[in-house]
Amino acid sequence: MDSTPTLRTERLVLTPLQLDDAPSIQRLFPHWEVVRYLDSHVPWPYPDDGALQFVRDIALPAIARGEAWHWVIRLADESDQAIGCVSLHDQPDNHRGFWLSPPWQGQGYMSEACAAVNRFWFQTLGRPTMRVPKAADNLASRRISAREGMRLLRVQDGHFVSGPIRQETWELTRDTWLHQQRVVLEATLVGLEQALLNQQIRSDAAALQRLLADDFLEFGASGRVWRKMEVIDALLHETFTPRALHDCQVRLLADEVAQVTYTCVGQTPTLRSSIWRRSDDGWQMVFHQGTPTRAERVTT
Repeated sequence: MDSTPTLRTERLVLTPLQLDDAPSIQRLFPHWEVVRYLDSHVPWPYPDDGALQFVRDIALPAIARGEAWHWVIRLADESDQAIGCVSLHDQPDNHRGFWLSPPWQGQGYMSEACAAVNRFWFQTLGRPTMRVPKAADNLASRRISAREGMRLLRVQDGHFVSGPIRQETWELTRDTWLHQQRVVLEATLVGLEQALLNQQIRSDAAALQRLLADDFLEFGASGRVWRKMEVIDALLHETFTPRALHDCQVRLLADEVAQVTYTCVGQTPTLRSSIWRRSDDGWQMVFHQGTPTRAERVTT
């Protein structure tokens, strides 16, 4: 794959690196807090045209050869504001690198960006392993790798902008990543199903708008077919009945599409099935169906 897609997270937009990004990088990059743990091939002091040379002569040609993928990290609610870069590489034992400008460090932005590019690496590119080198003294980077479930593979001598430091290589396998995604997916979707049974959410039109997709369709337990605005209107005027979920099962149907099945226990026990789809706005329910577990009067 020789194209670099735009990636989105809850707070960020990752845009493919362009030559026009060089001036922004030149302003953000040359700070000691940014460069000190980078490989010693990074020139320091950083030249006035360092970003232009890197983007034009190194990054863009590697992208064109299909050997690298580079993104500029931007704030989703302020897309003109670049805050750093993250990249993937087809190099032995060096598959990912990143940097973040000091004003935006310590706020979880890089973990968020890494989650997006990890998905691209394992899911889109189908790579079996991600290995990342780093300075042993770079505690912030080590914490990101540890939280991602990476394991420390080896330690060796390294050379960085700040001088000789022990270099660690961390590894994340596709199997480990997939397992983590399943755990996160189950917790997320079960949490969203529980939210839709919560009285506060069911009486909040804006929250319901976010959770239900525009093309939402429901086959109610009563046999009635409901669409998005009909469901929202009904929930806003309902007499609330407490309900609980039991025996929840989550199954991935396709990329960004999952099914949740469970027994809903309330006034009448029903078997429930939902289809959720992930978009730029997060997970939204696109289909829901309820089936009574026994022949009783059913309320939607």
